[in-house]
Amino acid sequence: MPSFVRYGLFLVAAGVVINLIGWATGTDVTFPMSLVWGVLSIVASIVILVQGVKEHRTATAGTDAEYSFMQAFTEGLKIEGVGYVLALIWNFIFVSYINTDMMSRAAEATRSMMEKMGGDDAALEQALQQFDKTPIEIVFAPSSLITALVIILILCAIVAAVLKRDKKLDV
Repeated sequence: MPSFVRYGLFLVAAGVVINLIGWATGTDVTFPMSLVWGVLSIVASIVILVQGVKEHRTATAGTDAEYSFMQAFTEGLKIEGVGYVLALIWNFIFVSYINTDMMSRAAEATRSMMEKMGGDDAALEQALQQFDKTPIEIVFAPSSLITALVIILILCAIVAAVLKRDKKLDV
């Protein structure tokens, strides 16, 4: 199995575990814990991405050879691509069959938070309209897909910039 597939599977496995812990503890839609789960997911993603690119760098370039930004970036994109496609499938299954009341719980948490903050009724109703979506609309929303793509590109660029290895000059 290619290393990018293996690390893509690690990405999904980490996301599934974090997802299930948040859901099982009932903190997946409550602030600030939902933020904590999100940060934890990003940290896990970065660690797995770095390990995957490092393994590819060692396998293809050895310990001293040049490893370009583009090689590292491409490997990172392959890892994230596998992970993202599988995560889409998982998220659809999760919100359709496991966490079926997620949207109503998120709406209630939003209502409670906005009422505590003293938000007006029009803003509250506008926010609550977002929770009338179906699982397919949630998982495949264009704004979610674009946001994920931007985050993936930024993460891959940062990891590639850190892990690239320039050609050593003979002195």
